[in-house]
Amino acid sequence: MNSFKRYLFHSFLICILLFLIPSVAALSAEIDIPLSFYEGETIHFNYAIRSEFSGKVMFIPKISCPHLDVGNYEIKTIDLIAGQGYLGSFYDKTIDSSVVSQNCTAEIQIISPVKKTFSEVFSIRSDSLSFSIDIQLDKKVYIINENIEVGYASSIQDSNIQTTLIYPDKTYERVTLPASIQATQIGTYELEAIGSKEGYETVTIKEQFAIIEKEAEIVQVSFCEIDGDCEGDEDEQNCPQDCLDKWNPMYLYVSIIILLLIIIISYKFFIKRNQRMNDPIGTEPGGIDINGKK
Repeated sequence: MNSFKRYLFHSFLICILLFLIPSVAALSAEIDIPLSFYEGETIHFNYAIRSEFSGKVMFIPKISCPHLDVGNYEIKTIDLIAGQGYLGSFYDKTIDSSVVSQNCTAEIQIISPVKKTFSEVFSIRSDSLSFSIDIQLDKKVYIINENIEVGYASSIQDSNIQTTLIYPDKTYERVTLPASIQATQIGTYELEAIGSKEGYETVTIKEQFAIIEKEAEIVQVSFCEIDGDCEGDEDEQNCPQDCLDKWNPMYLYVSIIILLLIIIISYKFFIKRNQRMNDPIGTEPGGIDINGKK
């Protein structure tokens, strides 16, 4: 009798195991995470959970680091359909200057219907390097339908440059630099380039250029009235006719007047001098002799 009970108990355990083994084998998770994170970046990863059987799945997405404080993680519950996967994303802390370099793991902990953990290793780097990139345009203003040649320069080799072209109507497209672009809309365009490389900080730059319908006509505005007076906005550069030093007839008139005055004064002085020289010696004014005779 006891042997029969043990047989039934073992048979029951085997049935449970046979039921669970397909579920365990059929349930899987994949984690997609960058190899490294640097200061200023937020730790994150994408994941996919798949099963060959339909049913509820309870799990916890999380990260584990030896020298990084993490909070309590939320238990998630999803309804999986056989053959269809569940896609999700997980975001955690943003790395600041206080975080040290270390190796961590990104995890998906399955709680139900079975207990199983899927993980991927990544690193936090506090010793990231920096580099610069530059978008190269030969000018800032183009005519509509003109071909625009866009290049780039990077201070390091083998950097990954992802560029987005934003049109005046706010639509956008991805472009690979160097590129040749034909502008079909009038207005302001914007190029946004994101440069990245393993071991370096990610850098983002933006560059704008304009598309116009036709070349602008440049009208020369003259301030020179050529009226003999240097005034207003006139100067020697934009109005030499009025502002450069030149002979003025007024100088001649003034010089003649001064010369005439000098002649008149000299003439009067000469006449007075002659009169004194012609007067008799010893005669006082009025014809009276100094001896008392008239």
